[in-house]
Amino acid sequence: MFAKRGLCFILPAVWLGLAAGGCSQDKKLPRQDTRTQFNVVLVVSDALRQDVLGCYGGAARTPNINRLAQQGVVFENAYTTSPWTPPSAVSIFTGNYATSYPSSPLQNTIMVHVPDEEVLCAEVLRDLGYDTAIVNESAQAGLHNCFQGFNPPAPDRRVAARRTLRQILNTRIHHKGSIAILDYLLRIPKERNFFVAHWMLDPHEPFSWNRFTKDIAVDESKLTKPAGQYTSRKKIDGALNDEETRYLKARYIAEVESVDERIGFVQTLLKHRQLADNTYLILTSDHGELFGEHDLFGHGVNYFQELLRVPLVIAGPELPRGRTIKAAVSLVGLMKTIKELLGVEYVDNMQGESFRNVIFNDSVEGRTLYFDDVREHTRVDALLLNNFKLVARSDGTNELYDLVHDPRELDNVAAGHGDKVQAMSESLLAQREANAKRHAANLARFDGSELELSEEEEQKLRKELRSLGYIQ
Repeated sequence: MFAKRGLCFILPAVWLGLAAGGCSQDKKLPRQDTRTQFNVVLVVSDALRQDVLGCYGGAARTPNINRLAQQGVVFENAYTTSPWTPPSAVSIFTGNYATSYPSSPLQNTIMVHVPDEEVLCAEVLRDLGYDTAIVNESAQAGLHNCFQGFNPPAPDRRVAARRTLRQILNTRIHHKGSIAILDYLLRIPKERNFFVAHWMLDPHEPFSWNRFTKDIAVDESKLTKPAGQYTSRKKIDGALNDEETRYLKARYIAEVESVDERIGFVQTLLKHRQLADNTYLILTSDHGELFGEHDLFGHGVNYFQELLRVPLVIAGPELPRGRTIKAAVSLVGLMKTIKELLGVEYVDNMQGESFRNVIFNDSVEGRTLYFDDVREHTRVDALLLNNFKLVARSDGTNELYDLVHDPRELDNVAAGHGDKVQAMSESLLAQREANAKRHAANLARFDGSELELSEEEEQKLRKELRSLGYIQ
C-alpha cells in the first residue's frame, strides 16, 4: 500500500486542516516576469447540492449567494468529476482525473497519491509571490497531496482581532474554519496578492443545530425517533416515511443557509478591506446529495444528476454580471480557469479544459464530460455529451439516459440508441486509456520509500470518519 511521506501527508487538524504546502520547496517551478493584480477566494462547500440554492431556483434562503450570482456568473450545468470527496478533491486542485494517479484503500476511504513532483497552480502562484493559504475541514479531502502550494494560515489569537471581526460582522461566529478564513482576510496586507481556499465541511452530514434550524416545522408524531436524532440518514434505521425524508432534507437546507451566512461574512470582509473589486470569489462543491431520489440517500457510488451537477458561481474583476452560463463545464477545468483569469502563463500538466472563454461568450457546445472513481463498484465511470449520459457498469453493460426527456434518469434507453452508445463508449474508453497512461507514469515516480501513516494520523482519520458516519 502506498502511504504518505513525511510532513507532506500529516492529516488535517480538526478546525484548520493541513495544506501539505511546504513539501516541495525545492521544486523547479515556471516563472513569469509579471504578476497579476487579482486575488482568489475559493470556497468548496462539501456535499452542497445545486438545486437547493436560491439562485438555482431552490428552497434554501441564500441571499448572499444570490447576491454573488448577481455580481458575477452562474453555471447552470457545472459538474464535478465524481460522486464523492477524494476523487473530486484531487480533480479540483490538480486539474486531472483521480484515476490518472495511483491510489490505495485506507480505513473506509481511498488515498490518492499525487506525486510531489506534480506542479500545481497554487505552487506556481506561491513562487510568484502570492500568499497561498487553505483552511481544510475535511480529512477526506486532505489525504491526497493535492493541496501542494497551500499552507494553513497562522492563527492570530489576539482579542483585538476577534473584537474587530465581531464589529464588522455584528455577530458571533461559531464555525472555527470560517473564523480562520475571516481572520486571514482581515490581516492580509492589501498590497499582497493571495489565493485562499476554504474546504467547508458543511452541509455534509451530520447536520448540526444552528440558528436556521429553529424555523423548521415538523410533525414529530410522524417521526419514528426523537427529532434530535435526525442529524444523519446513517443514524436512522429502516425505510424513511415521507415526513422523515422531508425533515432530514430540511435539516440539510438549514445547513445550506448557514453556509450562505458564512459566504456573506466573506463578502462583507472583502468589501470592508476594499478588496472586493480585485478578488475572484468562487463558490462550488465536490458533489451533491440524494434525499430519496432513486430510493437512495447520501452520495458515493452512483452517477446521478443530483450528485454530479454542482453549484458554481464566480464573481470578480472583469467578469460579466448576472450572466447564466448554460454550457456544460467540469470542475477538472477549474484550476486552469483560475490560471487564465489571473493571467499566469506556464506550461501545465492539466487534463481539464479552461472555461474562461465560456464565461465571456457562452458559445462552447458539445464538450464531453468524463466522470471517474477510484474504487471498484457496480458503476465504473460515466460520460456526458449533448445531454446524453452513458454510465458503464462493471459487468460490461451500459446505461444511457436522455437528460432532456428524462431528467430524473428513470428510463435506460441504451437498447434503442446502439450507435450513440457505441460512439460514447469509444470516447469513454479513450479517456480511460489516457488516464491509464498517466497512472503508469505517476506510479513510476514513487521510489518505494513511502511511509505508513503514523498511529496519531490513523487515529485522527478514524475519528473524523466516525463523526461522519462512515465507520462505527
